Amino acid sequence: MKIETNRLVIQNLTRDDTRNLYHILSDTEVMKYIEPPFDYNKTVTFIKTYALCNPPQIYGIFLKQNGLLIGHLIFHPFNEKAYELGWVIARQYWNNGYAQELTKGIITYSKKYRIPKLVLECDRQQIVTKHIAEKHGFKHVRDEDNLSVFELDLEVLDLSVPKLEDLRYRQHILADPETMSYNKGYDLAFEGYHKDTGCIDFPQSEWQEWYSYFIEKEPERFYAYIVRKEDNINIGEVNLHKSCEEYYDMGIVIEAKHRGNGYAKEALKLLLQYAFETLNINAIHNDFEEERSAALKIHLDCGFKIIKKENGIIHLMMTAEDYYKNRLNRGLLE
Repeated sequence: MKIETNRLVIQNLTRDDTRNLYHILSDTEVMKYIEPPFDYNKTVTFIKTYALCNPPQIYGIFLKQNGLLIGHLIFHPFNEKAYELGWVIARQYWNNGYAQELTKGIITYSKKYRIPKLVLECDRQQIVTKHIAEKHGFKHVRDEDNLSVFELDLEVLDLSVPKLEDLRYRQHILADPETMSYNKGYDLAFEGYHKDTGCIDFPQSEWQEWYSYFIEKEPERFYAYIVRKEDNINIGEVNLHKSCEEYYDMGIVIEAKHRGNGYAKEALKLLLQYAFETLNINAIHNDFEEERSAALKIHLDCGFKIIKKENGIIHLMMTAEDYYKNRLNRGLLE
């Protein structure tokens, strides 16, 4: 892992960093709220155990301008859904904003690679660390012995399978001309389609039949609302259905009034995660008009590959192998 901020580089430590790290970890003031100061041999063991393992649990914090080691970052899986974040910085570099800068950098990195949650633990007396955590959106969740525990939930969206009585929202987006404008102008021979707007009738009398076909039919079919977690508002829908033995087809719709916020990309990532990690499918296919450049960019950013262009339609595919390879190549620490 390598992360660069304005003034810092966070990257792997090596044995060559032992002496510089020893000078930091042997400082009584630096270690005041952590553990007794290290001697040189303990520093050697610390680097071997936590920095040279695979994946590492700690990383070096270096000044970008001269490559000087000024501390170490704690960043590793805390549980199945969270990573632990912490830092130790040499005393002479305190009060320069470095801890805030690296915290912001780790938050950005974690969002990019879909780490759901960050956990920060500190001594109850570490007022500065608590202030940094709260300034960056961490919430104090509990105290354990002498530790204060803070958490930052990084998932903006969630997928939620609706109940039958909740299908009014699907009825709403299918009847919204602005949301359904991508669907207009086609010669589709089915009842309820409006060529001039792209809207599709979805009367309550059809809900039960549709629900019985699409819901609770995994792994053949999957449907869910896209929910914004901060206010529990539905902002769109996703679906998967098995088209053949080789792949599934997918769909994703963001309600028009919620577009332009990056939700489509995040929702697509959630759908891919569910498809490959929960349903264990082989591949996902999607297709749409060539002029939908924003949709194309989102799919390519998430790892889809163009497999053909035909009659103005782009066909894209992602295999399970592509999905897991993409995660590794992007530096995820699983």
